[in-house]
Amino acid sequence: MTTCFVIQPFDGGAFDKRYEDILVPAITNAGLDAYRVDRDPNVNIPIEDIQNGIKNADVVLAEISLDNPNVWFELGYAIASQKEVVLICSDQRNSKFPFDIQHRKIITYTTASPRDFENLTTQITDRILAIKQKQVKLGLISTQSSIALTEGLSQHEMTLLVSITQNVDSPNEAVSAYIIRQDMNKAGFAPIAVALGLDSLLNKGFIQFSEQQDYQGEYYKAYNVTNQGMTWLHNNIDKLILRQDSPKPSDPFKDAELPF
Repeated sequence: MTTCFVIQPFDGGAFDKRYEDILVPAITNAGLDAYRVDRDPNVNIPIEDIQNGIKNADVVLAEISLDNPNVWFELGYAIASQKEVVLICSDQRNSKFPFDIQHRKIITYTTASPRDFENLTTQITDRILAIKQKQVKLGLISTQSSIALTEGLSQHEMTLLVSITQNVDSPNEAVSAYIIRQDMNKAGFAPIAVALGLDSLLNKGFIQFSEQQDYQGEYYKAYNVTNQGMTWLHNNIDKLILRQDSPKPSDPFKDAELPF
């Protein structure tokens, strides 16, 4: 069973409704089973089940709209376990994000109308599908020969180029160095391979470096693929996976009640 472990406040109100009406359909549409530990009747020791649930999950989704201690603990454990994490945050939040997540991609949403929640559902589904596709691509590339060059690029250089491309929604978008290092580590590459690969791709003109601002105005190091890098990817498209199985969509929003 492929699962998405959901980290969220348990409140018997707004967040529980969002889990049932928004998160479960969004996760199901992406081909995963939603799992929240408080909904599992087999749980005996919550902390152990939380840790095991996170370790065994394919993806972790965390709602960070509020500064809930349990949410931050579980999210910290997921990040330490190098899990793929989808972060969502509503317009309720009025404080800064912790440093560990400032440079991560965060899906922000408003709660004014059903349209806002429909948009949130779509964004979550799209993000999980993108993560699944990235996992497949990086896994296949990392299994190729580490010695032979592929059209002028070594294995770690090609993996870096694909990693950056897979993490953006638009051509000029930049990806934080932290996310790149995390992807490469999951693909089995040592930090030295990342450093050398980035330097090589910069010298080849396939990527460029910049300093970006996060949601709170803090600067971080980032990289984006240049036109030359995109041309290489297009010319070697036969080595990439461009399609994945489409999961059967569920039927969210069966009633008109807003989940807040």
